[in-house]
Amino acid sequence: DHPSNYTVFGHAVNVASRLESLSGSRRILISDATRQAWGDTGWDPEARVSCVSLGPQKLKGIEEAVEVWEVPWEISDTD
Repeated sequence: DHPSNYTVFGHAVNVASRLESLSGSRRILISDATRQAWGDTGWDPEARVSCVSLGPQKLKGIEEAVEVWEVPWEISDTD
């Protein structure tokens, strides 16, 4: 058994990395592209509608501002 190493790169990976940095603790941030694709995933459509726009954000290393959305979520008492 040999461990495998993988590298991913590209615009989507850079945006995801910047959103992760922007999110801080206990927040889920997604780009507008992800929110638009949400309908094709089978994920809860009500959660998509309840996303809160944070407006266009300038992200380090990304030329154009990215529309950013926060996905609301809660931790239940049973978690």
